[in-house]
Order: sequence, then C-alpha cells, then structure tokens
Amino acid sequence: MMEMDKYRAIILQIWFIFFGCTCLAQSSWSLDRCLEHARANNLQINEAKISASDAAFDVKQASQSRYPNLNGNSNFSYNFGRNIDPTTNDFVPTN
Repeated sequence: MMEMDKYRAIILQIWFIFFGCTCLAQSSWSLDRCLEHARANNLQINEAKISASDAAFDVKQASQSRYPNLNGNSNFSYNFGRNIDPTTNDFVPTN
C-alpha cells in the first residue's frame, strides 16, 4: 500500500513538471486595450443596450397593436372501431 502511494506521488510530480511548465507568461496591456476591455465588459453599458433594445421592441409592438386581430379554430374528428352489442353479444362496427 505504501509503495502505491509513493508511485502515485511520483507520477503526480512528473505530471506537474511536464504539464505545469506549459503555462504562458501574462502579456502586458496598454491603456487603450484596458479601456476597450472596460467598455466591452461594463455591466451598466450592457444593461443600457438591452434597455434600448427592449424599448425599440415595445415601440414596434405598440405600433402593431392598433391592427385588428383575427382568430379562428376548426375541429374535425372521425372515430371508428368495434363495440359489443349487448343483445346479441356480437361485435358491431361503429363509425
């Protein structure tokens, strides 16, 4: 049991050595890149864009609500099968 723990520890260390070294260094950001990132990920700006989109949708919906509505419905069914006639105890086709 102790040998398995040592074996696992060695494998884990080798794995960290080989795959842990593949990390890339962080790149430096310029002021312009920082400002562009802030504009793209600003929650208040994104909420304002969504609010403007909602307002445009509400305007379109309000302008189309003055048109009349027409609704229709249709239902047709056809049933067939066999029933037992209680007087003769025979199967009778029913439509």
